[in-house]
Amino acid sequence: MFLRPVFIFVLLLLTIGTAFAQAKIKAGDILRLVCIEEPSMNRDYTVTSDGLVLVDFLGAVKVEGLTEAQAAATVQKQLIDQRILAKATVTIQIVQAEIKRVRFGGKVGLEGETPWKSNQRLSDIIRLADVLPETD
Repeated sequence: MFLRPVFIFVLLLLTIGTAFAQAKIKAGDILRLVCIEEPSMNRDYTVTSDGLVLVDFLGAVKVEGLTEAQAAATVQKQLIDQRILAKATVTIQIVQAEIKRVRFGGKVGLEGETPWKSNQRLSDIIRLADVLPETD
């Protein structure tokens, strides 16, 4: 009898945790939009620095800070509200999150950039830059 409330509580915590763990859309993300009713809209869209995607037929749609499901619901609602489609079944998926980059230059043998990695160290970048003997 005691196990049932505990089980329900644990299930509730897992559901809440999953909801908060969903990725939020950021500027620079690439989103795959699929609309069953209008296949010509099905393609990848890049989120602008202003947090917008420029969707065919709709124009600019604010998606930054939304989850995939919230962004899909926003696009779906606008397609119906603007009477572009009578019914819209839209899904949005983040296919590539923004890639952060580390740039290096100055008095080095090689100037350039590399993708940022969470375990990256300054020594890794220095090795890539091929520092010169006169480099401080």
